[in-house]
Amino acid sequence: MNELRSQLDELGVKIVVKEMEKNGYYVPAWKIIFVNQKLSDEEMKRVIVHEMKPPPPPPQNQLPPTPNKAPPYKPAP
Repeated sequence: MNELRSQLDELGVKIVVKEMEKNGYYVPAWKIIFVNQKLSDEEMKRVIVHEMKPPPPPPQNQLPPTPNKAPPYKPAP
């Protein structure tokens, strides 16, 4: 846990242990990970590691973009 804390210190991330319903969550704007005080040390460590993982990239659209509307009608000459 000390190694994890030193990594968080380097990133400027604080840990707040408090009573709450969730196991934990991260507030990026505040650089704070909130962790449920009822968890064991091992569970807290898992929650902290989970919260520090970067979010997955957004899905890439596999289909080519479709036009928003059909092209204007042009009568044949």
